[in-house]
Amino acid sequence: MHIARKTAEEWIVDAESCLRGRFIRCVGGASAFVIKPPLHACEAEYFVRGLENGVFSIDDEGYVQSSVLPPSSRDSTRNKTLSLFWHRAGRRYLFREGVCQISTVAALKLKYCVPLDQIKMEPTCPDGLSWAVDILLKSPQGTNVAACEVKRDDRELKKLISGFRSCCGVGLHSKKECKFSKNHPKFELCHSLRPEYFMAVSPGQEVCLQLSYSGDFIEGAEVPLSSLLSKLLAST
Repeated sequence: MHIARKTAEEWIVDAESCLRGRFIRCVGGASAFVIKPPLHACEAEYFVRGLENGVFSIDDEGYVQSSVLPPSSRDSTRNKTLSLFWHRAGRRYLFREGVCQISTVAALKLKYCVPLDQIKMEPTCPDGLSWAVDILLKSPQGTNVAACEVKRDDRELKKLISGFRSCCGVGLHSKKECKFSKNHPKFELCHSLRPEYFMAVSPGQEVCLQLSYSGDFIEGAEVPLSSLLSKLLAST
């Protein structure tokens, strides 16, 4: 029997409905629910499919639960690493970037078939580099293949790529010396862990840079995402 695929508009409506329902359950009517910028169709699809396929869930307090997040503390069964509903100026609002983060994880699993145990979200890293990137992608053997950063819109994505390329060209330097201090930790993490790739994502956009290292400098050449995926899926 033929099953019709959902349209782009239907995926967006489903994702918006899901987010609105969880927001109301968590926050009540104290704050207006706003999605800004609007969801991209592909982002919405993998947000919904991620929920439906158990890649992640969202609890009644708005916290994301998933095996790709760092383990919960010993005295808690709830993972409080990533909340989708933040506080600011006395109101609650949707953490827009967080929606794209978990949609990206779901797409890596469901669209590109990357095993969940190779995806580390909000990774803990040595030398003060925890939280430097949103996602680390591992090989089947556990080596660092790619650092991945997610942004809420194309404007922020362009600033990320511009700042990362600038840092790579300057070479090793401190955050205080950097003109792009907000995104500087991404360079520091890559310089320290030396992944083969840097992946940058915003709703509907994916940029993949293949990295090479020379002393204190990094070169990044844009390549198709398939280049990274072939490394991730080798010998799985």
